[in-house]
Amino acid sequence: MIISIFKICLIFCVIKICVSLEKGCTMSDLDKIMEKIATFQLEFPENDNKINSHCRKYPSDIRNTRSFIKNCTKDASKTLMSVSVHSIEKIYKSMCRTTSDKSKFVRLSKCTNKDKKANKKCWYHMIDSLTLIANKAESKLKIPLMCCTMISWKACGITVLEKNGSQHCSNKDVETMDAFYDKAMIDPMNIFCADYVDSDLCQSVNQKMPKQALTRSKFATPFPAVIEVFDKL
Repeated sequence: MIISIFKICLIFCVIKICVSLEKGCTMSDLDKIMEKIATFQLEFPENDNKINSHCRKYPSDIRNTRSFIKNCTKDASKTLMSVSVHSIEKIYKSMCRTTSDKSKFVRLSKCTNKDKKANKKCWYHMIDSLTLIANKAESKLKIPLMCCTMISWKACGITVLEKNGSQHCSNKDVETMDAFYDKAMIDPMNIFCADYVDSDLCQSVNQKMPKQALTRSKFATPFPAVIEVFDKL
């Protein structure tokens, strides 16, 4: 049902100029509220106090984000953001469900936080690439390039973990984070990106990236750029 609504909204946006945010709401507002719930993977909680703080805080952050989506987004962006927040909430619930789950994520931090600088480099490269795609790519290439950029982000993150070495990241840690990346960004975009996951299509798609140097986006999350990709189809 959600996918059908999303398709209808997207078709409407393509045949008519689509403005994704209500008057008085900005992409910066969207970015700031999504930053509270969507960037914790850049530095996983490393002890019980930090993860307990995350778990106490996330329900109110999710509620505030849903309130923003309800009041400020419309058309395809409302559905896209709702699906994304639902996926992020599921990650938080899996992290905070039991003491054992919390302990698992604290242990995982020894792997994920080993090279935080490299993790952030992967994250911001994705954001900057999506911004370039939204502004410069041909319309017919925007969605394929967006999908392949997200898939490249996952590959970049996994490569960082593997370089950390088995003394920091076990095979199980890498598998857990592989699934995490899917839940965080790939799964919410599955309606558009399914053909590009686990295929060689991105090899040729990535060659069609606009030939322009990336510049550091002002945004801390990829969501404004993703919405702009659809706005500019």
